[in-house]
Amino acid sequence: MNFQQIKETLAKSRWLGFIADRHELWLWQRHRVALGAAIGVGIGILIPLAQIPISVFFSFLLRANIGAAAAATFITNPFTTIPIYVGVFKVGEYLSGESIIYQESAGIIELISQAGTPLVIGMVTCSIGAFMLTYGLIYVFFGFVRSRQTD
Repeated sequence: MNFQQIKETLAKSRWLGFIADRHELWLWQRHRVALGAAIGVGIGILIPLAQIPISVFFSFLLRANIGAAAAATFITNPFTTIPIYVGVFKVGEYLSGESIIYQESAGIIELISQAGTPLVIGMVTCSIGAFMLTYGLIYVFFGFVRSRQTD
């Protein structure tokens, strides 16, 4: 499915038809693609559910490339979600100075409530870091590819 087919499908939608008409949201430009990918990665780490609609919403607000944002949310997929969230939790644990104290008698609700603060701190920190890293890498890579094409 190419971009034209996606735009045609969106144009038929009652709820998302206005996105297909906005040409600037589909442009393959250095800044727009880098921003869209950064939004997708940031939202993919920060919010566990409804990542694509939320990334499309923020891409619409910031005039970023919608396709890049939607595709970048797949950084969290069934294979990568657990390792990413374990890493996010470890970062939050390090930054907050809190850790989970596991006891045999503790129920799952108690363990989840202990993990709350480190997980939230880690999610926000890693999301912001991943946003900045993704934007920078895509922006530089896009420039490198463009410079190689002109040679």
